[in-house]
Formats: sequence, C-alpha cells, structure tokens
Amino acid sequence: MPITDKGLATRNKIIDTACKLFISQGYHATSTRSIAQASGIAAGAMYNHFHGKDEIFIEVLKKYHPWHEIPSAVQKARGDNPEEFTRDAARILSKAWQKKKDRIKLHLIELIEFQGTHLPPIFKEIFTEANEELENNLAQRPMQQRLSRSKFGEAILGLFFGLMMSSEFMGIDLSEDFSQIGFQYFSDIYLQGYINDVTKKEKGK
Repeated sequence: MPITDKGLATRNKIIDTACKLFISQGYHATSTRSIAQASGIAAGAMYNHFHGKDEIFIEVLKKYHPWHEIPSAVQKARGDNPEEFTRDAARILSKAWQKKKDRIKLHLIELIEFQGTHLPPIFKEIFTEANEELENNLAQRPMQQRLSRSKFGEAILGLFFGLMMSSEFMGIDLSEDFSQIGFQYFSDIYLQGYINDVTKKEKGK
C-alpha cells in the first residue's frame, strides 16, 4: 500500500525528531517512547511507520550522515586548476562541517552500535552522487583533461572524513578558522602527491 502524504509527513517528523534526540542524548538513552512523545504521536502509532529504534536510526543515518555534504561541495567548487578546485571544495566542506558538526555522533553510533554495517551502501550512494557532480563540474573547466576524476572524488571524501575524525576523537572543538586551515593542510598534502603523479605520467609520454 503506498504511503499517503500525511503518513510520509509523520514518518519524516519521526526521523527528524529521532536525529535530534540521538545527537543530544545518545542512542541508548533514546527510547522509541521518547521519540514518539517528542514527535507528538502515540507510542503505539510509531509502529505503523517503523518496526523499532534500530530501523529509525538507519533512516536517520541515510538522511543525515555528514557525508551527504560532499556532493554539494563538489558541485559548488570552482577553480581553473587542481589546486584551486580542491581548496575551494575544502573551504565549502569546512563551512558546512562547522554548521553541522554534531552529526559526527551519528557516524560514531553506527560504528559502535552497528559495527559500521550500514555505511557501505551509504558510502556507495554518496560517492556515486559526488562523482556525477564532479563529472558535470569538471566538464566545464579547462583543467578537466588533466584529472583522474575518481581520485579526485576519493580525495574530497578523504578530506572531509579526516577532519571529521580528528576533531571528534581528539576531543578538540576546532574554531572555524582553524578548521579551514586544517582542510587546507589536507588538500595541500593530497595535491602535492597528485600533481607529482600527473607530472611523472606526462613526462613518461
């Protein structure tokens, strides 16, 4: 039976509410009853939309995992050479991260409670979308013939993931300025190796 507009709205409200609760008070401290109460629905009605808390968390992860910022950054990035493009993507990701950095807790819950079981399909979806955005973006830029686009996509994901993990596991609340500098360091390290590789291949022709 297809989901009605009202049913879809209720389902989305549950997911949005659960996301806030998982982030603010953790996975174990969040019950289905508390999600229902905060969503303004009866506890029993929750099961018309989800089988339980695990399923709700999976849907939260699909919708709000911080990797979802990557395709947008790739699409918006500008630059006439690899250095400019990568640094602009890093800058955009850094700003997005500062606004939504508490969502790293969703990633940590997934790793601890579910051993990362649900990450591969999310990674595949995000990586595919990011690569499509990258293809479309680079096709409009003069540097596009020099780039290995798959490596570029991997690099952008690596930049975001690296900063995500360093700020959370080190227990440091990075300022926006320092966060952007950190992204620049990551991108510079990548670019040094990437450009050297391109240069070697061009010399070998």
